Amino acid sequence: MSGRRLAGRAMVLLTLDDITAHRAMEVALHRSEEQRRQAAHDFNNLLTVVVGYCSLLSHTLVDDHEACEQVAHIEQAAGRAAALTEQLLAFSRRKILQPKVFALNPLLVEFDRMLRRLLDERIRIRLDCDFEVGAVRADPAEIGRVVMNLALNARDAMPGGGTITLATAPIVMDDEQAASRDLRPGAYAQLSVADDGIGMDAEARSHLFEPFFTTKDVSRGAGLGLATVLGIVQQSGGAIACESTPGRGTRFDVWLPVASEPSDGGANGAGATRDPAWHASGTILVVEDEESVLRLTRALLESRGYSVIEAPSGQQALDIIASPVAIALLLTDVVLPDIGGRDLWLRAAATRPALKALFMSGHTEDVLLREGIEQGAPFLQKPFTPDELWRKVREVVATSA
Repeated sequence: MSGRRLAGRAMVLLTLDDITAHRAMEVALHRSEEQRRQAAHDFNNLLTVVVGYCSLLSHTLVDDHEACEQVAHIEQAAGRAAALTEQLLAFSRRKILQPKVFALNPLLVEFDRMLRRLLDERIRIRLDCDFEVGAVRADPAEIGRVVMNLALNARDAMPGGGTITLATAPIVMDDEQAASRDLRPGAYAQLSVADDGIGMDAEARSHLFEPFFTTKDVSRGAGLGLATVLGIVQQSGGAIACESTPGRGTRFDVWLPVASEPSDGGANGAGATRDPAWHASGTILVVEDEESVLRLTRALLESRGYSVIEAPSGQQALDIIASPVAIALLLTDVVLPDIGGRDLWLRAAATRPALKALFMSGHTEDVLLREGIEQGAPFLQKPFTPDELWRKVREVVATSA
């Protein structure tokens, strides 16, 4: 009900709206969204188990080449399913990022080497990096995903061969330039991926970033690549634009804000070496209510020398934390049946102030933020590979030393 006084008259007009249908639709949409979130979480748990056990199995089948090949096919299929889930989360801007300050040029040099091995010999790679370009604060793995998506699109646009140019440049946007790109005025790092392929017309460009829109044959893509790129760039505080002319190629420009703080290190920002022979020690408390993920995580950590204590619930984890056993790290799922992962860590910190936590989840970003997991917190996105688990645990344990 709403009301207003009628001008010049001693009367009030009351308006009543029946919003029953509108509220019913809101409830239905909310229920559908919650179901989608839970489905994504469950699917990521399953993929974590499949990818993890495939990796463990491949190490035990070194002498059986046929079995190794079959396991590799399973792992590749699971990897594609994981990538598709990540794309669905990224284009909806629901994937939690791990931002670091890093320089773009080393990242492009790394991709230059990678693409030269991956692409057809008819495709040439040209680097044009400006050494004055500033460092950015973003998730280096996700910016790498942006570069890879754009580079593979460029390859597909040149079926007869051609040149892909990877470039960086510093740019300062004034009020007008920034407003046209929905950005704030200031210093930006420009990352460009250009090709001299078939190009696109205005109609195709107008739908370019829409989910499931593709100019390719349906067997060659789901139409999520550029929607993924848009989601990552916008979530990183940047913008993206495309220039293309039929027969004269395409150029994508990505603008990311220049970071005010110093660089964290190299392009990957991890700081940990990927030495397959490293062996660790210490006790890790793993809190996970999905039994299959709990068993897998224990097997992976024990294979690298860690001792593992399992807890399928937050309360059981608190009972263990209250005991005198030494714990090097709390590795916990974010959403648990009784106590959320962040609340568990806060309550644990009351008795163990030095205890560090590494959070893991297959949930979407909005759920994680609701649970108090903010951008930059030590976090492992499901599904994770064994290498990702080992590297992240090693990194967090090292910082707690």
